Amino acid sequence: NNGVEYTDTGSFSLPIGVDISTDRSGSGDPDTAVDYSLNITTPNGTDNINIKTVSTQGWNITLYKDTNSNYIVDESDSVMGWDANGDGDYTDGNDWLNTSHDTDSNNYPDTANISASTTFRIIIRVKIPAGVGGGIQDTTTLTVTSVANIDVTDTATITTTLNQVANVTVEAPVNQSGNPGQTLT
Repeated sequence: NNGVEYTDTGSFSLPIGVDISTDRSGSGDPDTAVDYSLNITTPNGTDNINIKTVSTQGWNITLYKDTNSNYIVDESDSVMGWDANGDGDYTDGNDWLNTSHDTDSNNYPDTANISASTTFRIIIRVKIPAGVGGGIQDTTTLTVTSVANIDVTDTATITTTLNQVANVTVEAPVNQSGNPGQTLT
C-alpha cells in the first residue's frame, strides 16, 4: 500500500455547485420589453438557488419561472418578482416579490430546492423605457447563489441595446402644381 492508509467511510459528498446559462444579448425599441431565457442547474446535489439581477441603466427587470419550459412568457408562467429600478433588490417602493418564490425569506427570488442536474428555467424581461435615445446599451448582471453555501455562485451577462429609431415627421402635401424643372415652395 506504499505507506498510504485508506479508510472506507462508505460515502462521500461532491461539492455544492450552481450553473447558469451563457451570456445573452438582444435589442428592442423604446417602451418595449426584451425577453431572455436562461437555465439554472445544480450539478452535484439538491440546493435552493437565489437569483439577483442588476441593470446598469436602472431598467425594470421582471423574472418569470418558465413553468412549461417553452422559452416564452405565457399564461402558465409565474412571475417571480420585478425590480422596478434594476438595482438588484426587491425592497424598493415599486418592486414586488412573489413570496412563493422566496422560500428562504431573504427578499430575493429563488428556485426552491432543485435536485442535482435538474434544470430550472427562468425568463428575464428587460423593459426598455420610453424616451431613451437609440444605441444606449444596458448590461444586466444575473448572479445565482447557492443557499447551502453562499460562496458558490455563477454569473451571466445580458446585454440589451436600444434600436436606433428615426424621428420622422410626415406632413400632408400642399396642393401645388408647376412645370418640369420649376422649384415649388
